[in-house]
Amino acid sequence: MYITFDNDLDNELVAISNKYGGFADFLSSDECEKRIDWNVKQIEKSSLFSKPVITRLLWKKSYTADEYYGFMLTGNSFVQKSDEEKQNAFIEIKQLAEKHNGIIERPYLCVLYLTQRFEQKWCFSPEEVMGENWRDGLDEIEDEWE
Repeated sequence: MYITFDNDLDNELVAISNKYGGFADFLSSDECEKRIDWNVKQIEKSSLFSKPVITRLLWKKSYTADEYYGFMLTGNSFVQKSDEEKQNAFIEIKQLAEKHNGIIERPYLCVLYLTQRFEQKWCFSPEEVMGENWRDGLDEIEDEWE
């Protein structure tokens, strides 16, 4: 998850992203927790898995302006922007990096949902699949095949 914190770099980066149509789905800590809770509920609701054990790993990656712009170009909505909009966004990213010693440091939140799949019974009787009279006409078909 693209987690954001309430600091100058993150706030400015989110503003640039919003200005150019959102090149990433930035989430606050609270929004990340809500998404995790929603995912857990969907897993449990499926009745296919046990309640997951959640492991969170927060890590950081440092980017130059060029590297971060390369990341921006992986966003579907951003890649569809005009060349002029992309160039303007790149200029703003370069300016942002310059304000922070040439580096854009981004935190990421990785979430592992560890669960066990319940054993499924997929065997059905012919009556359950085809109804009580599933044998009607079977003898006639067998006679034709002989």
